[in-house]
Amino acid sequence: MKRVATNDGQFLFDNNLRGLAFFARIAFASLIFSPVLFTGYWLAMKFVARGDSALVWIIATLLFSAMIYVVLQIIKTHMVKLRRQGNWFWLALFILFVGFVCVPPVLITLPWALYLTHRNQMIAWMLEIAFALFIYRQYELKINRN
Repeated sequence: MKRVATNDGQFLFDNNLRGLAFFARIAFASLIFSPVLFTGYWLAMKFVARGDSALVWIIATLLFSAMIYVVLQIIKTHMVKLRRQGNWFWLALFILFVGFVCVPPVLITLPWALYLTHRNQMIAWMLEIAFALFIYRQYELKINRN
């Protein structure tokens, strides 16, 4: 691979665009998993002192978020098993799961959607429903990969 030693405009643009795309992906993933991250932060507030360093807060939040994600995957596994067995309790778990993972990101992005669509309620809600369906697909609620 050839190295560029000059400050070529296209080279700088490509590097900056790659960096922006990386941070946009991180921000979008954080939005999708925001219920897990917010709950992890809430649990970290219960166990970490206010005067601790930021690194301890970040590690505690990510640790609790990972534990919550594992619990969600266990609930999803039981939900799929109950559905295959014909037990109707899976529907209650499904509603709670969707309410926890799909509704908060939609409520977070609703003001942005209303602003971007110039307060057109119909288009904003269509965008939000599409976003909720995208989040639903990310969690793969009806598929058990274990």
